[in-house]
Amino acid sequence: MDGAELDLIRKTFESALPGMTGDPVPVLAELGWSELRAADAAVAIGELFEAQGRVGATTAALDVVVADALGGTLPVRTAVVHPPLGSVGRLPGADTSRYEGLVLAGSERADHLLIPLATEGGGVTTVVVGRGDATVRPIAGLDPTLGLVSVSGAITSSLTGTDAARASVAAAARRALAHELCGLTQAVLDAAVAHVTDRHQFGRPIAAFQTVRHRLTEVFVALTSARAALEAAWATGDPLLDDAAKALAGRAGALAARHCLQVTGAIGFTEEYPLAARIRRLSVLDALYGTADELESAIGTQLLAEGRLPRPHPLI
Repeated sequence: MDGAELDLIRKTFESALPGMTGDPVPVLAELGWSELRAADAAVAIGELFEAQGRVGATTAALDVVVADALGGTLPVRTAVVHPPLGSVGRLPGADTSRYEGLVLAGSERADHLLIPLATEGGGVTTVVVGRGDATVRPIAGLDPTLGLVSVSGAITSSLTGTDAARASVAAAARRALAHELCGLTQAVLDAAVAHVTDRHQFGRPIAAFQTVRHRLTEVFVALTSARAALEAAWATGDPLLDDAAKALAGRAGALAARHCLQVTGAIGFTEEYPLAARIRRLSVLDALYGTADELESAIGTQLLAEGRLPRPHPLI
């Protein structure tokens, strides 16, 4: 795909995402996202979620990504129940009689809830329950605009769906979230660069001061590392690289929050400036499907258990 085509895709997503509310299935279908995913999943998912981060949009596109990884299509008016924050993306067991999790972008968009459940053999199966049968509690929290909703209830119907690989479901979610974290970090970095370029002190742009340039360069390097890990994850299909990419994207976002707030000064902390809302979003998305700390710990545990390091990939 050439640069002109990628630029058109980016502009299309950036213009469509701010107005995207409710059920994501028909909206994404109208954009031709299904066909693009079939032709080039890396471009389709990467560009959508990067654009979502850049413009700060709230959508339920992650539901479609998880449904794909489960081996099926997401029915209309159905929301995926994602693992709770602080669970490192662990799914409830298929033998459980109750479930608890999170719905993105509000639950009123759905009539049914699709709940992924972990099987004993390392796979995932699903069950569908009515939203009216669930206990629903909106979560205001750090970023109320994300529309996070806590849902819980009893599993009364039989299991449905295919026995997908558990690692592939978590990896798909982390890969998409890593792209969104990269888009958010890019937006924070862009805002800080614009500020230090336009503002002057002692007759010089703030960007001319070495300390400011070093801080922003650190953010750029961290963001580039996360994107390199994402490229390698798409190229290899290795779930370990998906975990690493999300961890690196979370680290880049945290670094951007610290350094970009520092160089923008007091104005960066105001609600009117385009940093505060994105930094809150960075913190919440980092916690979905495992924080950077949790994923780094899990990667270390896996490497110690296997007793070997994976072969370095040329892209990272």
